[in-house]
Amino acid sequence: MGLPNMVNRKIITNSSLNFGKTTNYVKNFHIIVFIIILSLSIASLTSNVYALQEKDSETQCRQGLVLVFRVNSNNYACVSDSTAQFWVKYGIAEKITSSDENPKGCTKDYRPVCGVDGKTYGNMCVLESAGVKADYVGECNTGKQIFDIAILNGRVMDPETNFDGIRNVGIKDGRIVSITDEKITGKEVIDATNLVVAPGFIDTHYHGIDPFATKLAARDGVTTGMDLEAGALDVELFYKEKENHVKINYGTTVSQALARMKVLDNVTGQDITETALKTNEAALDGIARWSVSIPNEEEHKQIFELLDQGLQQGAIGIGSTVGYMSSGVTAKEMYEVQKLAGEYGRLTSVHTRFLNDPPPTEFILGGQEILANAFVLDAPILFCHFNNNDWDLSAHMLQSARERGLNAWGEIYPYEAGSTFVGAEFLSLERLHAMGRGSSDILDPSTGKRLDDKTLIDLRKNDPGRNVVVFLRPAEWVEGWVALKDVAIGSDAMIGVDTKGNLLREDSPFEEFAGHPRTAGAHAKTLKIARENNIPLMDIVNNLSYVSAKHLGDTGLKSMQERGRIQEGMIADITIFDPQTVTDHATYKTGENGLPSTGIPFVIVDGVAVVKDSEIQMDKYPGQPIRFDLE
Repeated sequence: MGLPNMVNRKIITNSSLNFGKTTNYVKNFHIIVFIIILSLSIASLTSNVYALQEKDSETQCRQGLVLVFRVNSNNYACVSDSTAQFWVKYGIAEKITSSDENPKGCTKDYRPVCGVDGKTYGNMCVLESAGVKADYVGECNTGKQIFDIAILNGRVMDPETNFDGIRNVGIKDGRIVSITDEKITGKEVIDATNLVVAPGFIDTHYHGIDPFATKLAARDGVTTGMDLEAGALDVELFYKEKENHVKINYGTTVSQALARMKVLDNVTGQDITETALKTNEAALDGIARWSVSIPNEEEHKQIFELLDQGLQQGAIGIGSTVGYMSSGVTAKEMYEVQKLAGEYGRLTSVHTRFLNDPPPTEFILGGQEILANAFVLDAPILFCHFNNNDWDLSAHMLQSARERGLNAWGEIYPYEAGSTFVGAEFLSLERLHAMGRGSSDILDPSTGKRLDDKTLIDLRKNDPGRNVVVFLRPAEWVEGWVALKDVAIGSDAMIGVDTKGNLLREDSPFEEFAGHPRTAGAHAKTLKIARENNIPLMDIVNNLSYVSAKHLGDTGLKSMQERGRIQEGMIADITIFDPQTVTDHATYKTGENGLPSTGIPFVIVDGVAVVKDSEIQMDKYPGQPIRFDLE
């Protein structure tokens, strides 16, 4: 460690050695003897210095030695108490009187070094010229480990335990390892004063698991985005393509619609990124059989073989968009879809039939269908975006189902407008008129203009996969949706495309996105609405994160049992936001569809900050797969 030479040099420098004067011979002789004895002492003392080994705990040394400072990023240095005293006696180190003090008051030429012998030499200032290496210089930790990330003075909120208090949070190796009111430090320090430290937002309805859309998600506080409604066909390929390439955690169901498309139209679409192309391709002959045809016995068998294959590949469940296939999917097929998922103990996530239809095919009947099946099968169910007619009744039914022991929950998004492809069954003029709506209630985000009847008919015939925004609900309902308890926020975020439908690169400007603003701002908007309407913040954090983690965890999905919580031992997916200023900025206006949310300065995924000081970290891709083990 270079200490003997430095000690000798210091002592010689401070001694007035002069061998040329005989009058000082006796004096110099005593000094020389002293130096020899001192050198032997140094050799003995420094022989007691060793690096902390792996077999030792991180904050303990072998008996008789004290832990004084870090040598490098991997090791601590342990020295005997006598060595530490020697350093202080001869000016190599300055003793700090209190173990709780941070040695900021070092005198000139000394620097602070972290140590953990709190009784005597826990904090020391070491002579800068002594050649002592320290991994951390600054505020000392007096015995506590140095974390990868230390979040200081934040308002920690954990919906599962209902904990709400000011704490420091230490993250190491991707886990929350400390939640404390004691001082901590880290290689990376986040000052969370006046900010909420919440479990990362979990979005069960995130179609856009592409580079640009996930950039928007991270800025909106999302740490996990899963496409549980539409899903994917080749589940193994879905996960393989995203490995080490996604900023947030990702997951999927296996898709009923894509399985039907492959069997009934002989068109293979992988996931929603190909929806427009494959929807158009399936309708080339004038009939989208996946949507309107009832399969025969052999076709039915092939469809279910594909679904079973996806479950074996680790799919979170089965995604059903039966609302787009109402005339093609029988009640029996829907029952068997839920039955198959239930046999694996997994959920069915359903976009139900009928949307805003009037009686006798009103919206609530679609919810009642899937809930009845779930009760009979004792199978988990997720009621997708039930923010439609009879939304309050839907919420009541879900709550009652949970009280009776069913794993059932639902989701909403905080916008009066929805978004889908223009060829959807319910966007025919006939269906729109039945709902009391018309073509002018449809916005084309690629042009920023509302449709007329002629344009709607033309698009449905020639470009049925075109994404549109549809205004079907009163704006005053939104506040009521946000106030619902134990209802997840599922943004229904779409893929990141421009006005021509081209997939955007990750580094594309936010202004180039053309689509529904919910892709960029659903979670921040939820927090803003809650603030403006005095909705309890813990209820909102619960809806943004824990509620889906809880229900998915109850299906046996281990990765969700360790997320959605701010607790020691949990995976470090954390969203840090300012409850007083957090807001969305994305609007329906062209050029503003993808403006990022503000007031969410830090987002941590699997222990890695993907948003720092409200800036996306372009080189970080810590997202992990959310899936079951292969069968």
